[in-house]
Amino acid sequence: MAEDDEELILRCRTDKAAFETLFRRHYRQIYMFARSMLGSNEDADEVAQDVLLKIYRAAGTFKPGFRFTPWMYRIASNHCKNVLRHRQINQKRLEQLEPTDDIVPSAPETPLEIYARGDIREHIGMAIESVGRRYREVFHLRYMAGMSYKEIADALGLSVSAVETRILRGKVMLREKLTRMGLSPT
Repeated sequence: MAEDDEELILRCRTDKAAFETLFRRHYRQIYMFARSMLGSNEDADEVAQDVLLKIYRAAGTFKPGFRFTPWMYRIASNHCKNVLRHRQINQKRLEQLEPTDDIVPSAPETPLEIYARGDIREHIGMAIESVGRRYREVFHLRYMAGMSYKEIADALGLSVSAVETRILRGKVMLREKLTRMGLSPT
């Protein structure tokens, strides 16, 4: 019988094979979460490895009786927030160095052009990306990771009602964005 994650994290303090099992089990989940938060495959790969290393180093702080998955996602969420914060700082530095007067935005595509290209999945992904980090975060944990509202609340340090509110508001925002893109959801 396969060991559960809680047993493995407790064992990985003294058994590297236990950590290797956790790594194989959860790398993809953390990668997908980081990808949804950061929008970059390269950053997601780096973050997934960093998060798993943090989990290994923090194994001694894991308390028996707690669930591993919310703990893991809390570490991943905090790490992604730090990456995003560093991106913003670096972007501001770049903006101070480069003049922006020459930049002329191109005309947005019409819904008919979007439909004609058949990029509906890509545009739905873009709509999800545009709803904001706090909504993407709960969407991913709820619909991709399959976590309960309580587990999401534990992972993000929120109340259950705050999670419910974010999911509801995020759905409303997503519906509006999809409607404006001509991809009206039913």
